[in-house]
Amino acid sequence: MKHIVQYHKSWELGNPLKSAKPYAFTTHIPSKESLSLNAGAEGARVWLIYRTDPDSTQYYIAYCFKVTDVDIVGDKIELSGSEHNSTVLNPPIELTKAKQKWFSDFLKKHGNFGLGLLPIDEAYSEYFDDYLDSAESFAV
Repeated sequence: MKHIVQYHKSWELGNPLKSAKPYAFTTHIPSKESLSLNAGAEGARVWLIYRTDPDSTQYYIAYCFKVTDVDIVGDKIELSGSEHNSTVLNPPIELTKAKQKWFSDFLKKHGNFGLGLLPIDEAYSEYFDDYLDSAESFAV
């Protein structure tokens, strides 16, 4: 299964865990539209990673979902999963360069999350699969 990462700035966009259901959004530009439509067609899994403030070095995985819906409205593309295709990690998984030795390289390869919605490099997919298999979570 293909994995995609979405970075969320909680200090600007609010707590991602307070949304009605897990979702991700991106700007409607051709490259993101293609990625989003392919994610929907392939049933890719989106992982939402967030920080609580811009100076923090702690990142968290809030949730993931299998993309079943892609909505394009104006300049925004929203991806979401159908009921029971989303997993909320409870508690969120903390990601730091000190705890996960691979995370520093992951940040670099994914543009320090400055490029928006991106496919997760295949070299890191197993880490995310392991989190899904072993972390405390619940389906929504």
